[in-house]
Amino acid sequence: MRIFRKIAALLACVLLCAALAPVAAAAEEGAAPMDIWILAGQSNAVGNSQIGSYQTWLQQEDARNIDGYTNVHYFDCIENRVGEPRNVRKGVVKIGLGYVSSCIGPELGMANVFADAERYKDRAVAIVKSGAGGTWLADDVTGAQSKLFGNWASPSMLERDGVRDEALSGALYRGLLQTVREALGYYRDEGYDPVLRGFFWSQGGADAGSSYAAGMYLQNIRLFFADLREDLAAITGRADAAEIPVYISKTPSSFAVAGGSAGTHTVREAQQSYAETTPYTDYVESEDLIIVNPDGTINGSDRYHYNAKDIYILGQRYAGQALAAMPAEEEPDPGPAADEEPEQPAESGGCNSAAGIGAGALAVGGAVLLALGALLAVRARRER
Repeated sequence: MRIFRKIAALLACVLLCAALAPVAAAAEEGAAPMDIWILAGQSNAVGNSQIGSYQTWLQQEDARNIDGYTNVHYFDCIENRVGEPRNVRKGVVKIGLGYVSSCIGPELGMANVFADAERYKDRAVAIVKSGAGGTWLADDVTGAQSKLFGNWASPSMLERDGVRDEALSGALYRGLLQTVREALGYYRDEGYDPVLRGFFWSQGGADAGSSYAAGMYLQNIRLFFADLREDLAAITGRADAAEIPVYISKTPSSFAVAGGSAGTHTVREAQQSYAETTPYTDYVESEDLIIVNPDGTINGSDRYHYNAKDIYILGQRYAGQALAAMPAEEEPDPGPAADEEPEQPAESGGCNSAAGIGAGALAVGGAVLLALGALLAVRARRER
């Protein structure tokens, strides 16, 4: 009798799927498409560029910098200390989304480009940001910022070297994945079908301060992005997420002038080498956006951060370079020519349509019924 109960249960599941599949598929088909761009790293990703007197320049460039880009969504969790509740911000991109409201990051310049892009005339777009200032890719757990926020060490890095601190080692990596999960869930609940389109990485200054960490940066970044792409594919359930384009913002060479970052050139070379030898990867250059002049005078907000105008320009470069690299979308099918008979669709719908899914499930249900009938016949013969 156990086999019959199993078959009956299986049949019930199949029939339930047949009933619900058209509803689920129809809901998915009705979701509005949305591109997700991830921005992550340390302070020049988070946003430490003081607005100050640049607010007038930003307003003159585009009033939406102040009022907000109503068609560019925003989701972040930044400067989140280990062990403390997550502080998530949601809305649209506007001025003041840095680590404090008096600062901005690259998101403002990115939004300026995305907002007017042809691709986003009929498609939603969102920037998802995660990170913390002064944080390491290497598994540092002793620095002041590491004690607050942890580090970016990925699972393969920790498997290679061992975990130095259960709470701090890889905390930012895990936090990034959590932020992506939450953002995807939030936008799905809002009626969108979010798809990851690119990842912008602005990190390296902390590792540049250690000759050992700088020397390991190329190995570490290879493991980091291999893990990240695999984990993003698992989170999204989409195999193509494993090929998400990555854009690395090269660490400014003026960090070496600022002092305390003797490994700057080693990190820059590692970033460029990784980008040039890894598929779906590129780097963004910013050498003309000076933070510290050769004579030691400061052009940025301070020794390590771009001024507000330059971080805005850098954000524009991020978005512009990424959009330019996207493959052209296929032209829609114009339909049959005037002298051709239009092809009639199958009544049951395609294999990916709601009707097709329901029909497929019913077909499986029929097969289960046949199997059940055959087993009942065998049992009847045995009882004679």
